[in-house]
Amino acid sequence: MPNEITYKNISKRDMDLIRPLWEKLRLHHQEHSVNFKDFYEKFTYEVRMKKFFVLPDDNQFVEVAEDETGIIAGYCITSISEDGAGELESIYVEEEFRKRGVGGALVRNSIEWLKNCNCSKITVSVANGNEAAFPFYENFGFRHRMSILELKDSN
Repeated sequence: MPNEITYKNISKRDMDLIRPLWEKLRLHHQEHSVNFKDFYEKFTYEVRMKKFFVLPDDNQFVEVAEDETGIIAGYCITSISEDGAGELESIYVEEEFRKRGVGGALVRNSIEWLKNCNCSKITVSVANGNEAAFPFYENFGFRHRMSILELKDSN
């Protein structure tokens, strides 16, 4: 029988709880990236978290999914920019907890938080090479609006 999952909001000082999962997500993006493997190689946890440590507490929602033994099954980081736009910034669910509703609950909770904060729009960015995630997000009403191309070598 699967372990029961509980969801809890964590503060900035507890963000290290998600470090191992975030690192798995970074490696996934690095492996599947078509053009920016070098970006993900350098995109360390410390680099990524700088944004969240300067963001006001009221403008971020970090939730973890935890099983009854204390194992972190997944997380979602959500933020609100200065212009009032909300974004699901980062989400990851451990493989053994997938297909059990953990990711769905994290996304629903984040969307609810953003709507309660009266966000002007809500987005999620999907890295090139991770298009398999589109159907998951489409289940929550997200739709592909545009593709942004980035100059690889801007030097």
